[in-house]
Amino acid sequence: VMKGPGGTALFVVLGLALALLIWVSTRLSLAMPATIGERRMMAFSTYSWTKGNTLGVFAATVGLAAPLLLAIVAAGAVVGALAGDADAAFTPKAGKTAIYAGAQFVVLVGEHLFLLPALAGLSAFLYKGLRPPGLPKV
Repeated sequence: VMKGPGGTALFVVLGLALALLIWVSTRLSLAMPATIGERRMMAFSTYSWTKGNTLGVFAATVGLAAPLLLAIVAAGAVVGALAGDADAAFTPKAGKTAIYAGAQFVVLVGEHLFLLPALAGLSAFLYKGLRPPGLPKV
């Protein structure tokens, strides 16, 4: 752990970078469903669609993802506990890599089966709601 002014500066810079990344990804979150719906590349065209709605889009994403992530991580912890070492489920330890791999597999499968489809559905729903009415129908 870095202490002193260098550590504080690094923490602030990384925090600002994370905030910027979250803001940009929220603003561009409609690009994939819009590209499918409009049948043409809409990567940066949707940026203006979320203007004034960025906080709502972010809140909807967090509101959907947080409970799913908690359930997925809990399932991974259960796998670790059933294998005899709950801590090894999320921390690789010598001699306990099978527990770590099993728990991480459960988390990965949970993300792909539950979280990613839910986020795709949310972005499609938001695309339909935030699509400007003046765009021509395809």
